[in-house]
Amino acid sequence: MLNKNDILNLIKKYNLDNDEIKIISGAAMVLHGLKEKTNDLDISVSLDMYNYLLDKYPCKLEKKDVYYIDDVINFSYNYYNVDTIKYHNCNVQTVKSILELKNNLNRDKDKLDISKILENNNNNLELEFSGRGAMLYPSEGNTSCIFKDTFNTFIIDAGSDVATKLIADKILDSDSEFYFLNTHTHCDHIGSIGIMIQYLYYKKNKILNIIYDDNMLHLDKLLTILECMGIEKNQYRLIKSNTLTNKFSKFNDIKYKVSNHGDTPLDSSSIVIESNNGDILYTGDIADTKVIENFINKSNNIDKIFVDVSLTKSPVHISLDDLKFIKDELKSKIWAMHINDKILEEKTKELGFNIVKVKKSLHN
Repeated sequence: MLNKNDILNLIKKYNLDNDEIKIISGAAMVLHGLKEKTNDLDISVSLDMYNYLLDKYPCKLEKKDVYYIDDVINFSYNYYNVDTIKYHNCNVQTVKSILELKNNLNRDKDKLDISKILENNNNNLELEFSGRGAMLYPSEGNTSCIFKDTFNTFIIDAGSDVATKLIADKILDSDSEFYFLNTHTHCDHIGSIGIMIQYLYYKKNKILNIIYDDNMLHLDKLLTILECMGIEKNQYRLIKSNTLTNKFSKFNDIKYKVSNHGDTPLDSSSIVIESNNGDILYTGDIADTKVIENFINKSNNIDKIFVDVSLTKSPVHISLDDLKFIKDELKSKIWAMHINDKILEEKTKELGFNIVKVKKSLHN
């Protein structure tokens, strides 16, 4: 039986080219953490790799076009078109693609795997906050959060204290692929991005994936900041949001929405996540409620709205009074963040809204 490390070691042992193979089925489930072990390493390979393996190793035929190497690697060129995502530089079949494959095969062992996948998919996507404060209210920490989907960790914003907390909490040490989303380039939202990138690159031999799309109007500014920090282009990877559509088990899509940043020369974006439990909106600094109103009007299934909100209106932030248009049936879905006053929590609850809680950190 093969565990996660066994699978990765077999790839190295047999000198399998990561660009020419896709890890599928039960082995992919192990890498996703959906089960602990599998009988063999299932891979689909390019036709060139298929012929290479047949020529290099004594292969045993299992069935038409499907062979075993040493009774431990099962390979064919079938299913080479399956959808994949990177893990340890390997192409691993996505959970949704595994589910489709298992449903088509529908053997007894596939039915057991299907139940495990569906059980995992029923878990809601949860955002964990390392801070919830505005720039000039540092006692609450810079507003930032993470969420996870199998072996992937997503980080929204990286203010000046965020990387330090993630390192202290060993989040960046986890066996995970890391993705970053940024609402705008104020220092309390981007100040520690350089530390995060270099820690992953030099300490963990990993690349930070920066998600962007056409509604992320500040991308050029972000790249300039990285250049000024001395971050080299090979230390991070730009990933367009639409290439991630339907690749994860707990959400289907993730994209930016242009926001009004008010009296500032900086562009700002909000983030929409279409999760299994409904749509999530995460605002950047917003000076009006248009992005919230558009989200409410267009979404058929709202899970949560995380909104930066001040006690009183400022040039770049809305106030609690600006949220009074929210209907009673939606108030329980509103979560205030980026707070700037001690009494904001009390007043937020008085209006029927929630306020985000900060996960206890080893850094504190």
